[in-house]
Amino acid sequence: LSESVARADLILTGSVFLVVPEGATYANVLITPQDFYKGTLPPLGVRIRALATTEGGNIPADDLHFASNQPPYLLFLQQDADGVYRTSRCLGSRLLGNGLTPLEQVAFGK
Repeated sequence: LSESVARADLILTGSVFLVVPEGATYANVLITPQDFYKGTLPPLGVRIRALATTEGGNIPADDLHFASNQPPYLLFLQQDADGVYRTSRCLGSRLLGNGLTPLEQVAFGK
């Protein structure tokens, strides 16, 4: 967890507001933030560039499937030079489920 926190530029919980395809490979995922734990909210909101679902629904093990109307996520985001955020399970991102774990609560000062 400490490595995930150190590598992340922005850590927050939030829900997917909209997924907009960007060509055949990528999608822009717009997030409605709920709680912030590290970083500051970008003035134009939080946009994640994610892999679009591949044919047959094969999603790499370290990738997250983003869709509207899902439970909130805990997101560890890294910002690219173009200002767009990226994330994966390897960075620590996950569905929030039952909330923060006790270790996450301590790490985020909650």
